[in-house]
Amino acid sequence: MKVLMLAPGKSIHSKRSLNWLLESGCHVTFVDYTDPRPQVANRQAYRFMPYLGMRGRRFYRLVLGSGMADMLGLQLGTSWLRLIERYVKPDIVHAQWVDHRAYCCLKAGLRPLVLSAWGTDINKHLLPGIDNKEDSPQAHRMIGETLAGADLVIGHSPDIVAKCALLAGSELRTEVLTFGVDTKAFHPDHREAGIELRHRLDIPQDATVLLSIRGLMPTYGHHLILEAFAQAQLRFKSAPILVFRRFAAVEAYEADLRRQVEELGVGHRVRWLDQVPFDQMRAVYALADLIVSYPAMDAFPVTFMEAAACERPVITCRLPSYQGTFAEKYFYMVEPNNVTALADTIFRAASQDPAERAEMLSEARRAVVQEYDESVSARRLLELYQVVVSEAKNLKADGDRLQQ
Repeated sequence: MKVLMLAPGKSIHSKRSLNWLLESGCHVTFVDYTDPRPQVANRQAYRFMPYLGMRGRRFYRLVLGSGMADMLGLQLGTSWLRLIERYVKPDIVHAQWVDHRAYCCLKAGLRPLVLSAWGTDINKHLLPGIDNKEDSPQAHRMIGETLAGADLVIGHSPDIVAKCALLAGSELRTEVLTFGVDTKAFHPDHREAGIELRHRLDIPQDATVLLSIRGLMPTYGHHLILEAFAQAQLRFKSAPILVFRRFAAVEAYEADLRRQVEELGVGHRVRWLDQVPFDQMRAVYALADLIVSYPAMDAFPVTFMEAAACERPVITCRLPSYQGTFAEKYFYMVEPNNVTALADTIFRAASQDPAERAEMLSEARRAVVQEYDESVSARRLLELYQVVVSEAKNLKADGDRLQQ
């Protein structure tokens, strides 16, 4: 099967799904600004083609005006994708992350078209004022039209696919499918790596460590986590430590967080962990006694699957996108925007009986291995491709017969 894929080339999630397809025998042409350079034996099955859109749109908007710059960028992207499609002749087109490039796929007539909504790409249109500088009524309509025109929309949770239908203003053909997790790589036996990382961060080995693990941006509520930590740490007998992972950091937000740390007087109990390669993330989980994730909106994050696979307890907020998942059963759930309740839950989770916690986490890992191992996601993605391609061929055959 020949697949034309558009996805963020720098993202580990794009690289994982790309590797799945190549390892399964698919031929993949990957289109983005960045070549993900997959490490596979069968390199002949992979081709990278750069996306020709208007990079540096901020500059072109200043020179041409935002409306003209965006219109030219869309025209250029559409024309380029049409040329790529004629050259590659893919069986299926898959755009991961629903943005202007997915819209260009639609306008270029690339079919059958599968879209993967990762979460923030959809949520930002429904959460005004947060990480939303590029949103506008025009962008809102563009994304809605793109979703409505797709042959299949994949989301990471039922909540996300419902939001896709809301943006589209119509019923969509949807499937819920996560990225999954490599449960052979993510497991609880990385204690030595965790000890080494604690030493690097000057954290006492007997300290209770809370890890705020999501991207360092306002959407993920790190300022609320910090405020709750400042309240909860007064109740601990020995000093706990809060670690912020400097991943996808918004510079101004990080600066605000650092000021908040000083204002709350907890600078000696806060550490900042620089970004680490994906293959070292297991040590990051091993470092922590508690993972804290407190977003305003979310899909179903890979973080949850990785943490459960590593048997690390998670504190998070009760969001619609988590309903019906293992998170409801095995994680500590807190109502959104409730700092006091979050502080209480931090202390309660840290004080849980170790044997009771170990049993709960072992059950969580078994659930993830059974339902969310990446092999399950890879197999299901291929099955969806085959169904969509088969239906497209049948529709074309029916159309050809009608014309005869």
